[in-house]
Amino acid sequence: YQWYNDDGAINGAVSSTYTTAVGGHYYAVGLTTSGCSITSNGVSLNMINLSAVSEFEVDNITSSSASLDWDAVSPSNTYNIRYSSDGGDTWTNINGYVGSFINLGDLLSETTYQVEITSVAYGCESEVFSGSFSTNVDCIVPENISLTATPFEVTLSWAVLPGADSYFVIYYLPSTGWQAVSVTNNFLTLSHNGNGFAYFYVRSNCGSGEVSSYSDVSFIELPSCPSISI
Repeated sequence: YQWYNDDGAINGAVSSTYTTAVGGHYYAVGLTTSGCSITSNGVSLNMINLSAVSEFEVDNITSSSASLDWDAVSPSNTYNIRYSSDGGDTWTNINGYVGSFINLGDLLSETTYQVEITSVAYGCESEVFSGSFSTNVDCIVPENISLTATPFEVTLSWAVLPGADSYFVIYYLPSTGWQAVSVTNNFLTLSHNGNGFAYFYVRSNCGSGEVSSYSDVSFIELPSCPSISI
């Protein structure tokens, strides 16, 4: 046998089968033992080379979600996506996804995710693009809230939350009315004049726009110094 393409006889292509990675028009000529030649029908091949994803962005990261965006290189706008939270031991697979943007949910907080994306078209798949991102800390409502008061001061305190940058406190004192303040410690001490109740709400600020809900209201009756009658 001798295989041919548009450029003529293909050097070394003398088997009954021929493998190529180049598109074009192909046919074979067979030579019989009696010296007759037989020419096959021709076949035209259009080779498809899929580009791999090369640009990758991660936005809107929270403690449980993230938005992935990449360059739209697939001619069919179809991609295979997978991501792992344990260094590649296990994967979540999303095959045949249409579009170059996806929102991932139900993620673990404070976790680094590996991501792999391939473009898909016409039964072919591109080389793998690899990327990664990390989710934020889980910003929870302050816990173990405590209120103490003396005749001169009232103190609100709570347990330290790992990952919290600061705390936002809304409070009411009879002498000042409703006020708001941001603190970096896990307590707030205020002066007062007694004569009523103090009320407090507090929430965590974990940075990058992550904030917790407010705590339930905490309140305490403010003591005052006893008067002396003469």
